[in-house]
Amino acid sequence: MNEMTEGEVMHKGGLMRIAKAFVGLIGILFVFTPGTASAQLVDKGVKAGISFTGLPNAGEVIDHIVDPTGSTPSVDTTSRVGAAIGGFARFRINDRAGFQPELLFVMKGVKLDERGGGTASVRLNYLEFPLLFRYSAPESSRGAAYAFAGPSFGVKVSTSAQVDANGQTRDVNVDAAIKSPDVGLTFGGGVENNHFLVEGRVTFGLTDIATDTNAHSDSLRNRAVLVLAGVKF
Repeated sequence: MNEMTEGEVMHKGGLMRIAKAFVGLIGILFVFTPGTASAQLVDKGVKAGISFTGLPNAGEVIDHIVDPTGSTPSVDTTSRVGAAIGGFARFRINDRAGFQPELLFVMKGVKLDERGGGTASVRLNYLEFPLLFRYSAPESSRGAAYAFAGPSFGVKVSTSAQVDANGQTRDVNVDAAIKSPDVGLTFGGGVENNHFLVEGRVTFGLTDIATDTNAHSDSLRNRAVLVLAGVKF
């Protein structure tokens, strides 16, 4: 059992390294985009921060996996705190407006309190591709405030879950219960000062990310709040 658990951890760690390397590659491509005209019309950069995510109605699916008998349904859900990292490119339409595609690696998930005691912690890792329209206010001595909105398309990278109950921890496989892609709407804003930026955003999932493996009457839609800091090149 221990060998299997260690192998699963190594596999998940490898997936995360691949995702981060992919994000780094995109960032390098942004930095070294050639051409003087391109440099004047395109801003590029990287950003990283904290994610606060939840998955309402997750118990309708996860409870079937944690306890197939259905005798101990979960009674509450809490958000998961994770990390987010990635890169962006902003194509200027004019001095105020622009189109900003991004590539982010985001840790999502949820924690369920089981009625029979203990908790079930579900971790969902995604590569996300927000396509944002951004508008900036006039710049002041403190920087320029900006707002953005647009669709976001997520691809599931990996999943994992653990149940902690009665002083014991066990792994459960939730991958077959979660499907890809994950489509949502992103809204947010921030402040940019020279090469640095700080922003907040919220993403509301539009698609049911649960498969038909476990019957559920309500849709499972991701919710995410991200607080990010970044550097523009």
